[in-house]
Amino acid sequence: MGLAGCKAFIAAPRGRTAGKSLQGRAFLHDYDWHQDAGFGVLELIMTAPVVVASWISLQYYGSSVAPALIGRGNKLLHNVIGGIGVVEGNGGLLRPGLPWQSVHDGDTYAHEPLRLTVYIEAPRAAMSDVLERHPGVRALFDNRWLHLFALNETGAMAWRNAGDLEWEEVARERIIEADMRAHRNPARMRAIGRATIDLIRRARRRCPACDAPGYGLTERVAGLPCAGCGAPTMLCRADVLSCQRCGHRAEIPLQPAHADPAHCADCNP
Repeated sequence: MGLAGCKAFIAAPRGRTAGKSLQGRAFLHDYDWHQDAGFGVLELIMTAPVVVASWISLQYYGSSVAPALIGRGNKLLHNVIGGIGVVEGNGGLLRPGLPWQSVHDGDTYAHEPLRLTVYIEAPRAAMSDVLERHPGVRALFDNRWLHLFALNETGAMAWRNAGDLEWEEVARERIIEADMRAHRNPARMRAIGRATIDLIRRARRRCPACDAPGYGLTERVAGLPCAGCGAPTMLCRADVLSCQRCGHRAEIPLQPAHADPAHCADCNP
C-alpha cells in the first residue's frame, strides 16, 4: 500500500520519537535548531521535504475522498498514454491521483483521509520568517491543507499556526488523536456494520443436514486456476460452509471459475 496511512511530519531531535510506536505513519527528520545557525536547515526542511510530504498526503487524501474524480481507477486496466499519464481501459480522460488498489485493500480503506500535521521543534519566529519568504508554502498552512505545530523545549506540542503568520497556544491538557470509540470512528463503524449484516445472515441460514441455525462461511479455499495456463493463483476458488452442531461441510465453487492471468505468478511474474 506504499505510504498509505501517512498523517504526520516531525522535524525534531531523534530522541523525541525514539522508542515510540508511530505505526509507520510519520515522516521523520532528525533536526536540532540549536545547531542551525541562521536557520538555513529549517528553511530547507519547510520548503522541500514538507512540500514533498504534502504532495504525498494530498494525493492519498484526494484519491480516498473522491476516487472517481481524483483517483486513477483500477490499475489492472491502465494504459500508458504518451509517457505523460494513464487512462483506464481503452479511452477516456487522463486519470490523476492514485489507483484504487493503493487506497483500498478490497474490504476497507487502507488510508484514513487526514490533512498532514507538521510538527517542528524550532522557534516560532524562525518558522514565521520562512513562511513569510515563501508564500506558496505559507498558503498550504493558511488554507488548512496542512496543519503546523511548534514543539517546545521538552518536545511537547505548544503552539499551533493559526494562519496569517499568527500562532495560538495549545492547552497542555489537550490531546489530539484519532477518536477510536466505535460510535465515532468511521472505519470501526463500517466494520461493525459489515459484521452485523454477516451475523444476521448466518443466524437465518439453517444447516441442510440437521436444520440447526448458524450454518455459514467458515473457510475460503485459495487456488483459483489461471485462465491462461491453468496454474493455481492466490485468489479464492471456493467458499466452505459448515455447521458447528453436526459438522456438515459443503464446498461452494466461486465465480468466475478462472482467474485473470494478471493474478498469475507464472503469466505475470
